[in-house]
Amino acid sequence: MIPPHPVCLLCIGRGSYEWRMRPIMRKNVLKKHIKVHFKDPQYQGEFECRHPSCSEKLDGIGHFMRHALDAHGVCH
Repeated sequence: MIPPHPVCLLCIGRGSYEWRMRPIMRKNVLKKHIKVHFKDPQYQGEFECRHPSCSEKLDGIGHFMRHALDAHGVCH
């Protein structure tokens, strides 16, 4: 599943549907938002993609960003 607009794939498993799927139109805003997530210890090691139809194991921000683009069409 590819979202119709850029969304945070780390927020997608939290909160209400409307909040999770809110558009983040400016790429620089989404990139800053993602960097905040990666300060959290749960994303320092291996973690699972939070997209509802994916369970890929990811390791680090680079792996996450490449996966987000290749698998889900989201450029962070």
